[in-house]
Amino acid sequence: MNNTFVYLLKVSILHALFYGFYFFVFKKNTAFIYQRIYLMASIVISFTIPVLSFNIHLFNVNLHISEFLPSPYTEIPVHFAEKKYTTESQTLNYKNILYICYIIGALLVFSNFIQSFFKLFKLTKYRGYRKGKLRIIQTSENLLPFSFFNRVVLNESAYQPNEIEEILKHELLHANQLHSFDILLIEIVRIICWFNPALNLYKKSLSEVHEYPADGYVIESGTDPLNSHKLLLKHACHNHIVKFTSNLNVSLTKKRIIMMTDKRNKKMANVKYLLALPLVSIFMLSFSGSSIGLPGNMPDVLKKTVLDNIPCISPVDTDKVTQTSGFGMRMHPIKKVKQMHKGVDLAAPYGTAVKATADGVVIKIVDENYDPKGYGKYIVVQHDNVYTTMYTQLSKVIVKESQLVKKGEIIGNVGNSGLSTGAHLHYEVLKNGENVDPADYF
Repeated sequence: MNNTFVYLLKVSILHALFYGFYFFVFKKNTAFIYQRIYLMASIVISFTIPVLSFNIHLFNVNLHISEFLPSPYTEIPVHFAEKKYTTESQTLNYKNILYICYIIGALLVFSNFIQSFFKLFKLTKYRGYRKGKLRIIQTSENLLPFSFFNRVVLNESAYQPNEIEEILKHELLHANQLHSFDILLIEIVRIICWFNPALNLYKKSLSEVHEYPADGYVIESGTDPLNSHKLLLKHACHNHIVKFTSNLNVSLTKKRIIMMTDKRNKKMANVKYLLALPLVSIFMLSFSGSSIGLPGNMPDVLKKTVLDNIPCISPVDTDKVTQTSGFGMRMHPIKKVKQMHKGVDLAAPYGTAVKATADGVVIKIVDENYDPKGYGKYIVVQHDNVYTTMYTQLSKVIVKESQLVKKGEIIGNVGNSGLSTGAHLHYEVLKNGENVDPADYF
């Protein structure tokens, strides 16, 4: 569920960024078809970018594996603090609360969607009569005329014949260009990302780029612009609008009247829509699941793998861990001097599975109960040119050097080899050759 929330957050941020670019760069254009394409495409692309993955290769990076290997007699765990390992349980309640809040919000928005949809269905279920591509459904309700795909709901008694003709021309363009599909899509997206305010701006802008070309179509068909202005003003105080529909939206009355007499942009002005291409490329690099590949001077076996390179899970199932000893300065239990403890010790039953905490390549294995450095049996995994992890005091090593391993894959078992007085895993994370607190990467 954590990954789901991160994904939805990325999608929402992308929606906001894409819309911000639209507002400042494209909004004042009158190439409405391009505006519609941009808005609709950016909604869909925002859901796609976070699940993409790219391998970005780095070159001329010199790695010295020896820099990542333990120095002699780095702090060896021989006893454990009494503090229980509770990292997962401390965050569990917050995750549950966040999950419940999201579900409640989504259900409320979905409920509103269903109610509005059934109301629309009741209004458009009648057959009516056909006029060209349109099916006209007469109603006695005090509603603004609206269309849903090719169905037009209209109170004909409220309009003059010439006004009805103008309304039908307007709704015909909505039907021909499938504007109802856009509205349905944005409403469905709002269910998934109900917490994202940028979607309200998307909906408003889509309504604008639907209405402006429909108005233009009416004018170009020979209707006097003055008559169109009068029709808009006639409904200026009318606010009974049906959701999910294309209608004579009076909230845009002033803008629409201006647009009816506005000159269209020159074709060359539309070239700036090509700016969307580098924008998408930037967002793909920033928000996708891109991994930094290995440099060109590394062995081929490393370069073939797209690495999820940041350690991000516990190397031992947290429900198996009974005691821990953390990262930082402490009294060496054997030398009786204060010394840096460069990893964490996770006490767990003998033979408990030890997992790789990120994708990587096994670069060193010592499969002896006692090695000169005091780590016993241990494994070193290289993840990229930044991160390395090591797993010591093992009872068993089940991988081989140069073997590719995936995050969560079992690579060994908890033991008490080396300088150790009990079954545990001593785990270290190195970033750019320097030890960092592994607890920050669980």
